[in-house]
Amino acid sequence: MDEDDKLHYFTKGLQMWDQNKLRCQEG
Repeated sequence: MDEDDKLHYFTKGLQMWDQNKLRCQEG
């Protein structure tokens, strides 16, 4: 896995985490 892949998965994970956090706050 190269650096670009790491960055891609990292940012994707952060976006999913943000969405989950917002959903928890709403509920």
